[in-house]
Amino acid sequence: MHEQPVRFLARPDRAGSVSHGRDKALEGDDPYELVGVHYPIPAGVDGDREVARCFVEEFALMGWTPERIRGLFTTPHYTGAREIVERRGMGLVDEVIAETFGLRHEAEER
Repeated sequence: MHEQPVRFLARPDRAGSVSHGRDKALEGDDPYELVGVHYPIPAGVDGDREVARCFVEEFALMGWTPERIRGLFTTPHYTGAREIVERRGMGLVDEVIAETFGLRHEAEER
């Protein structure tokens, strides 16, 4: 079974209303249109945790602090991260940040 891609930026309410620049309506085969694809997750894998870990690790490698990364998950402009919080809550994000930065280990040693 082949699922149809999820088109995140398609805006049928404005299709054809603007013909230039960043507000131009996206066409069906536009290579710049953001497209998400569903894929199966193996049993026992926590997909939200894995995606959250990817977000946290990505920004940690760029030098962001745990506090700044935590704020990313509440930003309406970063939809993927915010959706994880809406589904699972900030507790999951806090756990992943603590694991990534080794904060739990430090607290246990004190």
